[in-house]
Amino acid sequence: MDVENMDVFVERIRTILAAVHLSDTFSAEGFIDNLKRLISRFSVPGRVIPSQ
Repeated sequence: MDVENMDVFVERIRTILAAVHLSDTFSAEGFIDNLKRLISRFSVPGRVIPSQ
């Protein structure tokens, strides 16, 4: 793997880890559940909000 590809690989791994960290943080704080409840109040009946 050359240096340019290694930089791209490392950046993608960092992005994935940051996304997982944010998801865990928001889940721990109940943010995701609260957001789903808020969205469900204004959503069209019969529409399903996909879970993670």
